[in-house]
Amino acid sequence: MPTLSPKRAIAAFCRFCLYDPKGGCGTALEQIRACTARDCPLWLHRPGAARVPRPRTAAQLAAQAAGRERLVSMRQAARGASAAAP
Repeated sequence: MPTLSPKRAIAAFCRFCLYDPKGGCGTALEQIRACTARDCPLWLHRPGAARVPRPRTAAQLAAQAAGRERLVSMRQAARGASAAAP
């Protein structure tokens, strides 16, 4: 039996758990997206699930703000250089 990647193993498990080709409503992916078993440890990782952003640390937020400021200053400099050119 071939080894599955974690992503494919989760998809296979969800399909085995949920998919009902005869009485189900929609495709396998639609049925998996509609899963309501929130107590399942794989619920956040199921195929087609909306990604929940991880909380960011203070250091990550500071780095993001510094990057934003750097980008704004670069854009302003580029605008000034293009306005000064004849």
